[in-house]
This record gives sequence, structure tokens and C-alpha cells, in this order.
Amino acid sequence: MADLPGPVRASNFRAGCFSLNKKRKNHVNKKLIALLGALMLSGAALAVELDEVTIEQEVSGVKLAIPVKSSLEVATTAQTLELRVDLDANLKALQDNFMRLGGTFDLPSDNCPSYGQHPVAKLRDASLRPEGNRAVVRAKLNVQMWDCQKGLPGGGTTVSWKNKCVSVMGKKFCTKVPVKVEVKPSPDIKNKLIEDDVDASIAFTASTPDGTRIELVPGNVDVRLHNDITKFLNTIAGMFGSSASQVARRKIGDFVDAGVLGKSIPEELLKYKPKVSNISFYTRPDGALGLRASFSSVLTGEQLSQFVANALKAADH
Repeated sequence: MADLPGPVRASNFRAGCFSLNKKRKNHVNKKLIALLGALMLSGAALAVELDEVTIEQEVSGVKLAIPVKSSLEVATTAQTLELRVDLDANLKALQDNFMRLGGTFDLPSDNCPSYGQHPVAKLRDASLRPEGNRAVVRAKLNVQMWDCQKGLPGGGTTVSWKNKCVSVMGKKFCTKVPVKVEVKPSPDIKNKLIEDDVDASIAFTASTPDGTRIELVPGNVDVRLHNDITKFLNTIAGMFGSSASQVARRKIGDFVDAGVLGKSIPEELLKYKPKVSNISFYTRPDGALGLRASFSSVLTGEQLSQFVANALKAADH
């Protein structure tokens, strides 16, 4: 199997080009935060559902809306407070429009970029599906394999002629004589070796290396050939794996991003710089692709006191 590109990285909490529509102006009811703050003093562990947020983003001219549900869990010890926000994103809109977005697959179209054998591919169909904890990109391709070789030496030689007349015994004779000879090779020799329809897929898992970034990690490429062109399997797999990873970075990565997902966290909690503690794709009950992510912060005793004071103050407004 051909070598695959490394993890597709997202930037550290970048804002991105998107907007958030909230059911209420304040994502979290401040009076609820105040109530939680008061209860935290007793060391209780609490969980509460938060408002749903919609992430809206334009990708390749297509406007997509991704609903994100969230819940807040709070646990205290004698000295610290742990805040964890669990996010559940429905990526069905991304699935439904993936073929329109898939038009940006960077597939090879030059049958002779250099001497040797090269694929030329056209996208017939593309889809994004869940499979366990993976997001799978599937594509139907038409692939041609071409052989490109240097032209024959001298095969492109050109000769320039001109008429020349001479007088022999009073009679004029004219004929064409060469005046310039340009020796050059013939054009490159291009031969189409075979053409086939190919089914290809590659699965991506989501992970966080340091709590600030989310990576889409590609797995092995699966290629199913309709004809016997096994000798080109690695070439086709490498071509598709590279192209699909670029699409994942540009399209899926626009949503599976620490910065974008972090914007659905209540503003009151962002000041404590939550880190990604868990991230995973999953299959939703309706069969659509979903994404679960958790962001956690641990507050010191001093921060805990300030948090409770702010929460109680908010209750007065």
C-alpha cells in the first residue's frame, strides 16, 4: 500500500470564517451559573444541559449549518474545581453536500508531467459516512494510466528548402535545395495503457495531541478495481489518499477544529482556557455522522473563589 500523508492538523483555537446563531442571546443562563456556583461550595458534582448552538459556515460557496448540543458537568474537591463541556455536533449537512464540496478533489489531469507512468483521474461520485469512530470518505473514480516517454532522437527534424536555378548550355534548370536542417526529437510519446472505474475509500479518526489542536488522522486507503490493473494499485492508492486528505483538511477540518468547536462553549467558561480532553466521530441514531468532543478546565482554589463570586454577582442582574 502506498505511503499516506500524515495527520491533517487544525490550527490552535482559530476563529475561522463562521457565525453562531444562538437560541438565546446568552448561551448559558447566568442565574443558572450562579446556582451552580453556590452548590459547588458543598463539593457536589452537577451536570446540566446547555442551549443548542448552530455553527454556520460557507465552504466552497455552499452554506452549511451544523447544530451543536452541549452539556456542562461540574465537579469539586476540597481545593479544585473541574469544568467540562461535552459537545455533540451533527455533521449531516456536511454529508448531504459532500459531493458538491468534493468537486475540489485535487485529482491529476496531466498525462505526462514527467517521463514514466502516470494516472489521470476524474471524480464520478463522493460521499462522507460514519463507520464506528471514523469518518469515511468514499469516491467513485474513472482512472486512466498513461505511459509517457521522450520522443525519438531526430524524429522531429525539420528541413528548410528554397528554389535554386542554374543555367546549363543556355538552358535554365531550377530545383529545390535544403538550406537549413533542424535536428530535434519527435514530440513526447504518450500511450494510454488502461482505463478503469475505481471505488476508493479512506477513513479518518479525530484525535488531539496536546489538548489545543484537533487532528484528522488518515488510515489505509482501500481501492477496489473493476479490471485487472493490480500493478497500478499502489499508484492509484497514493493518488487518492493524498487528494482525500487535502479535502479532509479543507472541508471536514473547517468544522472539526478546536477553535470552531470552542466557540460553542459558554463565554463565561472560555476565560479558563479549556483544553480538548476527548474527541471522536460516531454514528448518530439516525445514521448520520456525528462528532463528540469534551473540553475541560481545572480551576485552582483562588480561581474557584473568583468563579463563585462572579456567578453570585451575575445573579443580581
